[in-house]
Amino acid sequence: MTKISTKILRMVLLILVCVAYGSFIAYFFATQVKAPNLMFNPMSYHNFAIAADAGIGLLGFILAYGFYRQAMNNGKADTYNFFYILNTFTGIAIGAGATATTHFFAEEFGLLASSTGAVVLDSGIAAFFGGGIGLLAAVVINENN
Repeated sequence: MTKISTKILRMVLLILVCVAYGSFIAYFFATQVKAPNLMFNPMSYHNFAIAADAGIGLLGFILAYGFYRQAMNNGKADTYNFFYILNTFTGIAIGAGATATTHFFAEEFGLLASSTGAVVLDSGIAAFFGGGIGLLAAVVINENN
């Protein structure tokens, strides 16, 4: 493979990881939101949450990639494991943002809102695993080679 096609493949893989993680968070945490009665069909909320959190994953990638490109142009991306740290913090931001979005928009669809403690706990769990996924993606992709 040429150097350009390898870079494009790495970028596509990172996009897929970010969007898939956002969608997974929506799928996982949207099922925890309680409906006020048993006759309620929450599918519109689930579809919205998956689409919105996939968008958050894509937005997280775009912001991180722009930040990475700016650092590359300034010559500061080669120091202090910049790529690994950036991927880890992007995963944390996607996890926390996607979980908070899933919980905050539940009331708009007629579902019962989660308590603040549940939102903070769920966001913390998702951020922890998001950081691990971001770090793992950085190790697998290894932009330095």
